[in-house]
Amino acid sequence: MKNKKGFTLVELLVTIGLIGLIGSVVAINMVSLSQKQEKKEKDRIRNIVEAAAEVCFSKESNEDICKSITELVNNNYLKSSVVKGYEKCKIASPSIEMTCD
Repeated sequence: MKNKKGFTLVELLVTIGLIGLIGSVVAINMVSLSQKQEKKEKDRIRNIVEAAAEVCFSKESNEDICKSITELVNNNYLKSSVVKGYEKCKIASPSIEMTCD
């Protein structure tokens, strides 16, 4: 009898298929985790902006100063590094909620 070494084609195909399946499951979970982290980051920024706006509305007589993130930064209620990328968002006056287009 001949001494055979190595794997058969079927064994190799099954192994490659399993590796591909595991890889796709990991990729899907990574995308989901990334989306969750992005939502948490947006919520964190929203809370910071809304707190700064609340302080601004309580201190300023001119409420227009408190209605945009740019104005909150210009009047030292926020640091620009904290809200980078959110400069075009607006703050609704009565409810103090941040909205972005």
